[in-house]
Amino acid sequence: MDIKVGLTVNGQWIKADTIMLVSSSVNIYHCSFDFSKEWEPYTKTAVFCLNSGDPIETPVDNNNECVVPWECLENEGALFIGVYGVTTQEDGEMERYPTVWTKEIRVAKGVQTGTNTNDPTPSQYEQFVMEVQQSAQEAQEAAEKAQEAASSIHNYK
Repeated sequence: MDIKVGLTVNGQWIKADTIMLVSSSVNIYHCSFDFSKEWEPYTKTAVFCLNSGDPIETPVDNNNECVVPWECLENEGALFIGVYGVTTQEDGEMERYPTVWTKEIRVAKGVQTGTNTNDPTPSQYEQFVMEVQQSAQEAQEAAEKAQEAASSIHNYK
């Protein structure tokens, strides 16, 4: 599954689509950037920050896209996305061109991986089949006991 988060970058301002993400998601969300012309000479890097934690960087590819790092979606909260570009000028000086952060993107709590490794609860049909099999087993055992009893009476005469 590929869910795109659209981001428009105009100069040093960035705007994100209104979207809610779900925590515990891995390789589901991708950012698609629409850069203004000023960004053409820059090599771009997206930066993600959840709940004022450590920023996590990921390169923006030649199609102006990147995957939202799973580390940014480990918990629920407020996600912010920014981007910066770097280029080397003719005189050898490095130039860095950053944006501001997006407005808050809500990350809702997703279902965590369960710790219970038991088999799933059987369906009603599966429970019925198990009951019939149990009854058949009990009937078989009762028939074998009756056969043994009949044989022992026959041998008693």
